[in-house]
Amino acid sequence: MPISESVDRGARMVRFVARGQLVVDEMLAAVDRAVAAAGDETGWSVLSDHRALDVPATGDQVRAMLEHIRMHGQAFYGSRWAVVTIAPASFGMMRMLGTLAESIPIAVRIFADVPEALRWLQETP
Repeated sequence: MPISESVDRGARMVRFVARGQLVVDEMLAAVDRAVAAAGDETGWSVLSDHRALDVPATGDQVRAMLEHIRMHGQAFYGSRWAVVTIAPASFGMMRMLGTLAESIPIAVRIFADVPEALRWLQETP
């Protein structure tokens, strides 16, 4: 499975790990599983680890995921979304994600390592 998710209810954090090549249906299913686990609460933090992707997300995939979150992902409204990547092309696509996500609103930042991303997620906004 290219995307796995885990939910830490105590920390109100969802972790996604993406591997290989992304497929839109699998991306949306992972979001749906995380939203179901979060319940009616909003503002969950997200740590999305893309270091094991073979190919970065495409613009169409990013837009499809954000539209799905807009329609079904209220748990992520008002959240911080930390993306960890080391690939320059993935970095660029995640910058696009960040720009588009502002309208939901979701604050997206891109990091090269998990500890730095976790520090940002744990800061008080």
